[in-house]
Amino acid sequence: MVETMRVMGATSDGVEMSEIPQPTPDPGEVRILVIASAVNAAEEKVISGDFVGRFLHAKTSPLVLGWDFAGTVDALGDSVTDIDEGTAVWGHLAYSRSQRQGAFAEYIAVPREALAVKPDDIPYPDSL
Repeated sequence: MVETMRVMGATSDGVEMSEIPQPTPDPGEVRILVIASAVNAAEEKVISGDFVGRFLHAKTSPLVLGWDFAGTVDALGDSVTDIDEGTAVWGHLAYSRSQRQGAFAEYIAVPREALAVKPDDIPYPDSL
């Protein structure tokens, strides 16, 4: 059975909450349970179809928004050995035409090298 998650994404009807399958981490990736994400100028550019926005995210439906995130490591892909499940992390998804996921989701899967460990003394919203 495929586990699902809630996401905030742009569709032809506007921005709305949707349910899509949870990502599974590929080798070298980790799955993050997203605790905090931030809005930045990229969302407006992508939603509006601005020329620059077309280079920031793949065309998907729903087009899940958000690039900046903080959360905890939920699952490890093969060959990831230098971080543990439950570790608090933060990071930024790549701006790319091939980016098919967004941080306005319950889970994201990212390359291990795209993460940094969140300091214990910095609350999640302040780590973004």
